Amino acid sequence: MKPVGAENAIEVEVLVVRREEFPGENKEMRALESLATRRGDTSSCPGGFGRRASLLLKLLVAQKCGGGKVQRSEFGKPFISGQPFCWNLSHDDELACVAFAPAPVGVDVEAIRAADEVRMAALGCAAPGVLCQWVREGSTEAERAFRFTLAWTATEAALKAEGRGFAKAQGATMGDLARWHYRARAIGGCLVTCACARPLNLQLRFVNREEISHAVSAVR
Repeated sequence: MKPVGAENAIEVEVLVVRREEFPGENKEMRALESLATRRGDTSSCPGGFGRRASLLLKLLVAQKCGGGKVQRSEFGKPFISGQPFCWNLSHDDELACVAFAPAPVGVDVEAIRAADEVRMAALGCAAPGVLCQWVREGSTEAERAFRFTLAWTATEAALKAEGRGFAKAQGATMGDLARWHYRARAIGGCLVTCACARPLNLQLRFVNREEISHAVSAVR
């Protein structure tokens, strides 16, 4: 993987929605669901925080792009025709995020979990063997858990930046991963990792309740 250098690095903004601060059943969320139904958005995960946070982030992306409709490529990567920047979405049970960049970008967020044999087998199907070995060489369970999550999110972020994602990938090689530059940030018990075509600096911004209300009210 390419090291990140400060020289010529671009700014990648990541908007983050936290489950603990996300509104539940209220008029904004009902309006958001209604908007998604009108636009035929059935691509997000079914129900719960993940779906609603993803809908909100896609709404923010559309507004940032001038109101265009979110579409999907043949591999399922979301985009907006004529979009003025590159962007990518990810969510876990506690966090949802979208990364914006002036170059191809992918983002993945995952909770930091133990590197048990089931998860290691899944990683072995998607990531190069050298990364799996690096995870196993961690000296403590906590270190192996962090290494596993970093290897997983970096691999998925790279595949998403490329436009494939895990769903269509046959397994990434080190050559695939070496094309990208990476930065990761821990938030609570989760890890957010971005892969970008250029060296990058991450700028995290948390979406607050006022911003959510304003975004939804603008389209009701």
